[in-house]
Amino acid sequence: MQLWGTGFITSDQAVVRTMKSALPFLVATLTMHGTAVTLEGVLLAKRDLVALNRIYACVAASILMAYTYVRRSGTGLLGVWSVYVWFQFSRLLAFGFRSDVFRFGRKKVEAIKAV
Repeated sequence: MQLWGTGFITSDQAVVRTMKSALPFLVATLTMHGTAVTLEGVLLAKRDLVALNRIYACVAASILMAYTYVRRSGTGLLGVWSVYVWFQFSRLLAFGFRSDVFRFGRKKVEAIKAV
């Protein structure tokens, strides 16, 4: 089965198969991206720049380690896309917890009423 539009990029079936196998990673990355940048915007609006610096330092270190593993293990394109998924997921979690989006219970209800 050929993916729609792959003929615009390549006619090589090996490349098409690789693109098809990477598609779930692409979808996962793009699904999380919008929420991650929105939460990042919340932290920027709150001027929480120290936290953003610390979060990005930790994320950058984890990405560096992940890419080192991908390079050494030879996981190829799927390994690269799995790092992209980790990048979005780690940002989503860190920004979400820092911006109190994941606050649960009575404190969250009180915070919503205060707005």
